[in-house]
Amino acid sequence: MFTISHAHFAMHRSSKNRLFVCIMSLLAIVSVALAIRLYPVFVSPEKERFGMGPFGDSYKYHIIAYNLFLGNGFSVTEVLGGSPICRPAFTHGPGYPFFISLIYALFSDDKILASMSRWHTALDRVRIAQCVMDSLCCVLIFFIARIICPGSLWIPLISSALYAVAPYNIYYTRALLSETLAAFLITLFVLLAATGIQAMKPLPLFRAGLTFGLVLLTRSEYLLFTPFFALFLFRVCRGRAASAMSISSAYLLGVAIILTPWSIRNFIVLKKPLILTAGRIGQVLYGGTYHNKENWRGWDVFADNIFIDDRERQTVAALQRNQSRTLYSGNIDEVETMDRQYLELALRKIRERPFQTAKNWFFKTPLLWYQGAFPIFRDPEPAGGWFVFYFVFALCAFFAEGARGRRLMCPVTLLFAYLTIMFIPLYVEPRYSVPVMPGIICLAGIGVGNTIALVRKQVVALQGRLSRR
Repeated sequence: MFTISHAHFAMHRSSKNRLFVCIMSLLAIVSVALAIRLYPVFVSPEKERFGMGPFGDSYKYHIIAYNLFLGNGFSVTEVLGGSPICRPAFTHGPGYPFFISLIYALFSDDKILASMSRWHTALDRVRIAQCVMDSLCCVLIFFIARIICPGSLWIPLISSALYAVAPYNIYYTRALLSETLAAFLITLFVLLAATGIQAMKPLPLFRAGLTFGLVLLTRSEYLLFTPFFALFLFRVCRGRAASAMSISSAYLLGVAIILTPWSIRNFIVLKKPLILTAGRIGQVLYGGTYHNKENWRGWDVFADNIFIDDRERQTVAALQRNQSRTLYSGNIDEVETMDRQYLELALRKIRERPFQTAKNWFFKTPLLWYQGAFPIFRDPEPAGGWFVFYFVFALCAFFAEGARGRRLMCPVTLLFAYLTIMFIPLYVEPRYSVPVMPGIICLAGIGVGNTIALVRKQVVALQGRLSRR
């Protein structure tokens, strides 16, 4: 009896020691991740465009956030020297501007924000918040890997450590773009979705739906993933109609609860039904018909060989001249008219140059993930080696974990498939894939852990055979 109790006590103590080591290791990983992300913010602060950095969308996000901070509503009006009439914004989702506005409200004041020369102070505080948020993804990744690999603590730590040094996501913590917020929300969604798939209960998937609604308010291109994932949930419960209906409905209800207030706002302000945003499909489809690294000349500069004829060249030139004014006009009819003209140009190019367009789509889309598409704002050298590493080991994890593990990995694999298919015909920037990278890196860590375990097993077996000789 004493022997059994002593063994039980020793086992309990060993378990507590392992848990303590795991917690301390995870804290160390998060601390290293935060230090890596914060270092460039303090050592080499962004000076371009009053701290805005090189990305064009950053200025619009700042304008909307500043208007929210001032109580002007979700407005695209340029506050400094702009019109006193607040024109509504609707080409960008509300998630990221509200996030920036919250940071302004907590850590800045009107004296800083009212002076362009002092914007960098407020904007660096946004960057610091993004660094903290992205570092916390390491914790979310740990728990995702823990759900997939419940028998191991060190494999989830490998996934977290890989993300701590992930160069793509580290780079975008310094950019005033929605990628960091979207990455955090998508990673949280993956965690809640995996929990729900494991339990097959409505409540976790309702929470996943709420989180995905926030993703949609941040990045509207994921909208069609909502029914796609609901169909997957229904498929997982095949043969149990009541259960399939309850979990897929819980997920959709969560998404609807988040999106409904914003859709009502759009209808009240714009007098038109609009779920999320407007004025982008035609333009990004037109860009996708010709965009490749051979003919890219920079924003608003077009290579001659992309045009079918002079009529297309003149139409694009007229659209470009009016684009800035139109996007800041607050008039949804003008924006939709402009986008409809781009759509007509895109459909014409697809009809008249089908093989060339298909070739562009074929060679362009893989670069969404490879991170070496075009030297727009990055180092012109391709940076895709990291993704090749992540992808190879994520595949190893997918095929090594068995049916249960693959089912729990489906939120990541479906997001990967959806984003790839979505951007086949559209204009691509490498940053568009960054929000899904944490999930892929999580699976890569599992693949690395499984590979190490397999190699170790083979080495032990070889040592055993040698010792018997």
